[in-house]
Amino acid sequence: MLAILSTLLIGEYLASLVVVIMTWTGELIEYYAANKAKSELKLLKKLRPTIAHLTSNNNIIDIPLEDINVGDIILIKPGEITPTEGVIVEGEAVFDESSITGEVAPIRKQCGDMVLSGTKNGATSFSMKVETDPANSEYQKIIEMVANALENKPKIVT
Repeated sequence: MLAILSTLLIGEYLASLVVVIMTWTGELIEYYAANKAKSELKLLKKLRPTIAHLTSNNNIIDIPLEDINVGDIILIKPGEITPTEGVIVEGEAVFDESSITGEVAPIRKQCGDMVLSGTKNGATSFSMKVETDPANSEYQKIIEMVANALENKPKIVT
């Protein structure tokens, strides 16, 4: 505002117009970025698993994700998002880790390999031993970090 008033007072109308356009463009970019981040957060939350397929006594039981404990053996079906970090104990799979690591090439993993939360399983089922509480998984931390960034603007902006 000070720059606009100053340029108008000294008769530099073109400079005043440039400042107005720069300010308006910055606000437009900020608005676009905030809306994009909000839509990405909605997508992250939508993709977040809500149930897990617990393997117990050769039975598979669907339970709420909050009821999964470290050490449990869960089944990940084809196309599902891994709800937490774990180690493959049976089977092998190909994963799309692009949403977590940025790696676009599919990653093949087998027994003994660590699986990241938030990665998409390919075309085969596998069992994994839960290594991290789902509430503390990396995927959940990413969701919380994005939500926190949307809620709290940097001090320089406010």
